[in-house]
Amino acid sequence: MFVKIKLCALALLVLMAGCASNSSPDVYGPREAKRAYKVYDATVVEMRVVKIEGQSTRVGTLGGAWIGSTAARSAGDGRGSRVLGAVGGVAGAIIGRSAERELTADEGLEIILDLDNGETVAVVQGADVDFEVGERVRVLRDRGSARVVKRR
Repeated sequence: MFVKIKLCALALLVLMAGCASNSSPDVYGPREAKRAYKVYDATVVEMRVVKIEGQSTRVGTLGGAWIGSTAARSAGDGRGSRVLGAVGGVAGAIIGRSAERELTADEGLEIILDLDNGETVAVVQGADVDFEVGERVRVLRDRGSARVVKRR
């Protein structure tokens, strides 16, 4: 029974990792592709490392509830197993939600930029591209979102 629970937990973790959003400036989601972005030339003024909070969806909550309920029910008999299953399901939902949030969190950069048009903006994105203060970059903007990319 415990092997089955471990396999279910592993499957849930794989599912949650697949749901993770990517905050990299080099990765575009399906809704971001095939759009025209306004491009601004800019200079990096300041940067700091930030944590981009993870997300919690029904996958983590329901998966955790199912695993918690299954594990707790196996510990009892009859009516007691149903009560234990309910308690385990609630605890599993809380743990699953929290686990998904941790798994989908990302390290990010808050980048302060002076645009060539005189505007100063801050962009938060994944920390997988290194920038230097004073570096010339491009900012791609579209409907309230932005990303900083290296000039090629």
